[in-house]
Amino acid sequence: MERNRDTQRSVLTRRAVLAGLASTGAALVAACVQSAAPPTTTGTTAQTLPTPGATAAPTRAPAAPAPAKQPTTSPQAVGVVGAANAPTTITVWHTLGGGPGLIAFRDILTTYVKQKADLAFKLSFVPGSSETGPYVEKITAAIASGSPPDIFHMNRPSQFGAAGALYPLNDFIKADSSFNQDDFFPAPWSRNTYMGTVYGIPVIVDSRGYWINKKIFQDGGFDPAKPPATWDDLLTVEQKLSVKDASGRYTRFGFTPLYGNADFYSYLYRNGGQLYDDNYKVTFNDDRGVATMEWLVKATDTNGGAQIVNTFEQSFASGASDPFLAGLVASKIDGCWFLSTIKQYAPNLEFALAPEPFPPTGHKATMIGGYNWSVAKQTKHGQPSYDFLSWFSQPAQAVIFAEATQNMPARRSALNSDYIQKNPNIKFFYDALAYGVPYSTGPWTQVMWDNVNVTATQNALYKRKTPKQALDDAAKVVQQEIDKWVHKL
Repeated sequence: MERNRDTQRSVLTRRAVLAGLASTGAALVAACVQSAAPPTTTGTTAQTLPTPGATAAPTRAPAAPAPAKQPTTSPQAVGVVGAANAPTTITVWHTLGGGPGLIAFRDILTTYVKQKADLAFKLSFVPGSSETGPYVEKITAAIASGSPPDIFHMNRPSQFGAAGALYPLNDFIKADSSFNQDDFFPAPWSRNTYMGTVYGIPVIVDSRGYWINKKIFQDGGFDPAKPPATWDDLLTVEQKLSVKDASGRYTRFGFTPLYGNADFYSYLYRNGGQLYDDNYKVTFNDDRGVATMEWLVKATDTNGGAQIVNTFEQSFASGASDPFLAGLVASKIDGCWFLSTIKQYAPNLEFALAPEPFPPTGHKATMIGGYNWSVAKQTKHGQPSYDFLSWFSQPAQAVIFAEATQNMPARRSALNSDYIQKNPNIKFFYDALAYGVPYSTGPWTQVMWDNVNVTATQNALYKRKTPKQALDDAAKVVQQEIDKWVHKL
């Protein structure tokens, strides 16, 4: 297998990895999409998912949205694009059930087949997240049976690539004079590589920011044009803008650290820490990691502690009753996809965006997810599948897809597009890609997420363990998992 600069490699068999893929659990990476493609958020939902064998209570209850009708899958989500009798038909699996994202995707495919008359696409829609649930289960089963699609939406290319399930794209890229790897922002590109091998191509990506309800800030004596810049500033906002009723129950949070799309990872990076070093030694339990978890405990305790935060958040809903739209939270850390929620339910809401605050020991950073596409190792159409993905990732096409889904194109050369330049909020999230940090997509991703962002965080917030104990215990489990995959030769 490919070696990286540290002469390390994967050592598990493909069979063992596929078994691991089949058991993948909670979601990790947020994909910034609207209802046409369900978002793979990490902050609001994944933080509360149970960890196998864990007994710690959740940091908060899952949101309890009002019952709503399930969206109907559009007929356009399946079927052939192009001539039914084309010599080459590329099968494509995706998670776009309807809406602007699907319309844009089909338009892009239609444009491509007009240029390639000998080629057609056969679409299959698989509902759910591209990182867990039915979509991953179906892909894993198809790979195991030897019948995967040629191309599929892939949230964690490294995880599947390490399994030997994806077609390495390095040779195609070397031979493609139109493909400039350096045109991609580093964070989304790195999510598609493992041990020096490229297993996917990012087309659209997401980032996060600090969201401010302008009216609540102004009424509370804060200037939205001078947003919180440090963690101490966040505590001040939390203290001054949180409101209780006569019985002492919260009716509004000024801020709470893990609501929206935020987790230990994101705070760790903004504190100058990292999950593991270049030698794949876990470092999230070092001094910066412990300080980060201690601050999360402090910020949660500012609102009365984990149980009180959890109780209040049980009342949170979605859609038009979203707590940020309803004024139940004055500020939050969340992703670009929330622009679609505002556009749909509260187009007149006055809000501001700012970089996520960081402490004096840290620096500006934001977590990066995205919509990647990969080619199955078993494909009989490797070259034409790659050719399409290379073309799809070019700014002209990526901007169309990004605009339909309120994402950002993954390429730097998209900067001068009207979509970026004429939409200040999109420009904010696009500029954030320059200081973005990638969500891990390595084969140890799920174990690390479950043990760090769920179990360790819960144990610390609920005072079952000290922050150091919680992180040290997680580090032991995660290091063992990483060592199964990677070792020095």
